[in-house]
Amino acid sequence: MTHRAIVSPFILLVAAIAAQPLEAQTAQNIRPTTDTPSEATGYVTDSVCAGKSQRIDVKTSTGTVHLRTPISGTMPIDDSPDVPTGFNPCKSLKGQRVRVQYTMERDGVGTITSLRVLPIGEVNSSEGPIAPPTPPAAAPASGTSAPSPLVPDAQMTVEGKVTDVTCNGNDLVLKIATDKRQFTLHARNYTRLTFDDDRRSFVDQDFPACTDLKGHVAAIDFIVVEGKSYDGDMRHVEVLR
Repeated sequence: MTHRAIVSPFILLVAAIAAQPLEAQTAQNIRPTTDTPSEATGYVTDSVCAGKSQRIDVKTSTGTVHLRTPISGTMPIDDSPDVPTGFNPCKSLKGQRVRVQYTMERDGVGTITSLRVLPIGEVNSSEGPIAPPTPPAAAPASGTSAPSPLVPDAQMTVEGKVTDVTCNGNDLVLKIATDKRQFTLHARNYTRLTFDDDRRSFVDQDFPACTDLKGHVAAIDFIVVEGKSYDGDMRHVEVLR
């Protein structure tokens, strides 16, 4: 009488795996991961919003990274004093210098986990442009000097006499006149601005701008905006005299 050995299916499975090359066994246990966080610092050269999502390109000193918002669609921007007043991620990120942390996905586009707006870097930095280039001014008519056109999102400084100040709560709108033109500038919350008062040689964030700024000569840093009733959003005010 002949007896057949009964072999357990489990033993057959173990034997089959053991017979595979070591590389194949390792490949079964290791899956590619994209969870390792990365960081990049540079200038946002492109920003596109579509529906609830946003994609940006950040030019760094070593190349350009392509990034997008998380599945929630909200740009995870860190609180920073360098975020300009009236900042809108869809419209205001292009041209800004930022530091982003992200996880790289399999399609080569990273998902942003945090973004921080940084101060302007060195001129001609390899990271990217400081501001959009200013187009050449048109030839002045009749020998007069015409003001240069304002470039949206450009960072500018204007020095002149503050001729008017209007406050509505913490919202402030002022007019400052130079020898060529008058600028109308805005601050959504002027208490967040830094005021350098050269007359008293100290920095004062509690400067009574609504009552004391009119009539003084000042130098004001601002970001040019378009489609508004004012020319730009203020970032810093230096009272000269």
